Amino acid sequence: MLSGAHSGDVLQVDLHAAFGGTEFGVGPDFPNLQQVGQAFFASDFSSSGVFYFVPEATDESPIPHDTSPARGFQGIVTADVIVDAVPRSLEFLVELGFSETGPNSVSYGNNLEDILRLEQRLRFFGYPEADGNSLDVDGFMDTDTQWAISLFESAHAHTPHDPQVEKVRRDFVNSADAVHWTELTASPGFQILPSVSRGPQPERWATDRAAELMRSAGLSLSQSSSSTLALRSASPAQGGDSGFHTNELNGAHDAGLDLDFETPSTNDSATPFFATREINGQRYIDPGNGDLVFYQPGVGYFAAQENTYSLNDAVRVEISAGSTDPRSAWNNRPVLLGIRPFLRDNLGGGYRVDDVRAQIMALLSAAPSGGAHVEVIHYNDPRTWTADRNFNWDGDGLSGPVQFRSNLSGIFHAEVAPSVHDMTLSQVHVDEIVAGLDGHDDLFTHGGLSTPLPSIGESFSQMNVSSANEPVFQNMTSTYYSLARLVTRRVGI
Repeated sequence: MLSGAHSGDVLQVDLHAAFGGTEFGVGPDFPNLQQVGQAFFASDFSSSGVFYFVPEATDESPIPHDTSPARGFQGIVTADVIVDAVPRSLEFLVELGFSETGPNSVSYGNNLEDILRLEQRLRFFGYPEADGNSLDVDGFMDTDTQWAISLFESAHAHTPHDPQVEKVRRDFVNSADAVHWTELTASPGFQILPSVSRGPQPERWATDRAAELMRSAGLSLSQSSSSTLALRSASPAQGGDSGFHTNELNGAHDAGLDLDFETPSTNDSATPFFATREINGQRYIDPGNGDLVFYQPGVGYFAAQENTYSLNDAVRVEISAGSTDPRSAWNNRPVLLGIRPFLRDNLGGGYRVDDVRAQIMALLSAAPSGGAHVEVIHYNDPRTWTADRNFNWDGDGLSGPVQFRSNLSGIFHAEVAPSVHDMTLSQVHVDEIVAGLDGHDDLFTHGGLSTPLPSIGESFSQMNVSSANEPVFQNMTSTYYSLARLVTRRVGI
């Protein structure tokens, strides 16, 4: 029995190594193997006996002989082959998961085996083609494979999706902590809203980190509040730019880490989150008790009876779109901060700040076992701004876990922390890394195999680098390459 294969792997089969022989073919029962996956033959299969078995990595349709409800095929399957005109039988054991190291891990290179392993892993993790369908494992580095690679990279680093990417970080794709792409489902305390046209929500896909976090936050919310997290949008099935979020930052919602939650308010000023009063066709902030909120230079914001001061000094909902006037509240952080003590809920519009605070606290406090957490929430009700996770609701909207962002008044926007963060290095560390790389460059450029390697302490001759320990040399080279990427990409030199 051939073991060691997993649902997210590609298994190289060498008939010559297994049976000897010089001429190879397939038997009448070989299609058994192709019922639970695919087989790709080396160009010289008839003389080398080498082919690649790719187990089914999704659950899109029933899989014969599957012994587990988990994703992809798991079980035992047999296949007939011909070795020197003699029928032989192969038996494969496929287990759940994927290989982080060893011959079945995703490897460097652009040959058939390398691309098959990469595509199979991305398919197992759920990363789709550009049309949102499961990635086809075919051994070609085509536009669909590049799309899935870029989505995988974006989902790990929270960067805008770039469909031209051709390389994947092997330390991501071979990691047990690799992020998966998944369709979201409702759970206690968490619902997925239909689209604005009342059809199915087209942006209901995200990373499994985001999904796990929402399940955890929703469950907590359901046990402590009557409020519910109502998802307005995550990401489209294919990831990348959906075109729906022109009021948000570039790359928002590209990679399943940006989540919009609905509130009874609106993003424009039609239904604000605060109470208002209309006077002579103008809407003003209504702090209650017959008062209005006024602003005077040198005094600031204060509440007083309507007829006490000129209406020209009263704070309006919105004087004009984008106004920075100290008497125009909408989308104006300094004004919202100044009038915070005077705001009352727009109960007529169904808005209750306590409900929104409960949702925000559930998201920011969620700590699922996988380590996912919300990095920051953007929302414009100043009564939800908080300087820290003690939730004193005293933030200034510029820093802290809940911050202001223009045009986010009807929804609040949560950013799930990526699994990979940029590093900040001191100049001393930068200088040390650059010096080390310069040393290696000098060594490889000018020879000197008897010279001790920087940071290693041994020379190549002492290490006896040969074909027998070539993997060691490759690992060293990969380490130096990673250091170079770390310096150039994350430090910016």
